[in-house]
Amino acid sequence: MAPAFTDTEMKRLRAALRNLRALYGSWSCLAAVVGVYPKTLQNVASGRKRVSPAVALATAKAAGKTLDALIRPPGAAVRCLVRDDLRPVPRPRGPRCRHGTSVVGPGHATRPAR
Repeated sequence: MAPAFTDTEMKRLRAALRNLRALYGSWSCLAAVVGVYPKTLQNVASGRKRVSPAVALATAKAAGKTLDALIRPPGAAVRCLVRDDLRPVPRPRGPRCRHGTSVVGPGHATRPAR
């Protein structure tokens, strides 16, 4: 059976766990929110244990994000089909392109960056 997450995704999940530990103040507090033992989170964050999908989803919920947001590469971008340029996706507002449209609408389609 193939692992649920790639090595890169595991690395990002471990980083998210370490950041959440700092935000929650302790492994015990974070473990109570996630619903696992503190030692489990410590083992996952240190790389001694792999993250299960259930723990990954609970971690994303504790962070207030989607699981995809935790494991996707930072600085995801979209490609504007009108001018064929790459622009970063602004976090709160959605895709934009350089020539001024704030929301991508009809006649201004985007596709994922390659």
